[in-house]
Amino acid sequence: SPADAEGTFTHMATGLQITGFTVPDVGSQYDLLYSDRAYDKTSTNGSTTVTPGNYTGVQIDFHHALSSIRFKVSTKEEYTNATIKITKIEVLSVANSGNFNQGITTDGTTGTSAPEWTGQSGAADYTAFNGEYEVTTSAAELTDVSDLILLPQDFTDNANAQIKINYTMQMGSGEAIPGEHTFQLNTAPDNAKTWAPGSRYTYNITFSLDEIHFAPSVTTWTEIPV
Repeated sequence: SPADAEGTFTHMATGLQITGFTVPDVGSQYDLLYSDRAYDKTSTNGSTTVTPGNYTGVQIDFHHALSSIRFKVSTKEEYTNATIKITKIEVLSVANSGNFNQGITTDGTTGTSAPEWTGQSGAADYTAFNGEYEVTTSAAELTDVSDLILLPQDFTDNANAQIKINYTMQMGSGEAIPGEHTFQLNTAPDNAKTWAPGSRYTYNITFSLDEIHFAPSVTTWTEIPV
């Protein structure tokens, strides 16, 4: 899902395979989902006779094939004489195309998926936020732009992949001075050097008056039953 997602879809003994998938630009992105394989399912009422209103179908659990990227920003402490504003956050030079393999292993009655992306290529840029947001001590998600839904990949050998933050800092009634800071993803903590399928990565950015801290956290992206 969606059925018209970009790429060539085939269904193998090892499950769904997609070749030539490319992540769309921000504003056109969608959540790429794959389902578990269902074995020997029957109607939930236990009857082979289906009457109107008495059949609820087979529950299928869908999983996220891509990775979700979010940002939270805050200040280290309250600064009464300083105003810090985020103006832009970009994810730069990350792969945006690849091939997906669901990787089902089965005994004929049950199956376990081990999803994997291979052949990642491209160097795409994505804008996660573009506006003006005053940073406070409360760690708040930037919600002016929807979550980025990007291709799973390993950054260990990609020195170009970065997160770039543009901001302004104003002391008292003085002029707002623009600033820029970048983080290389190949030097991120181990929990964020790889984006995995079905994982949500929240990048926590903390400003102080002399430095910016960067601390990614990872959670499982919720399954979608239908």
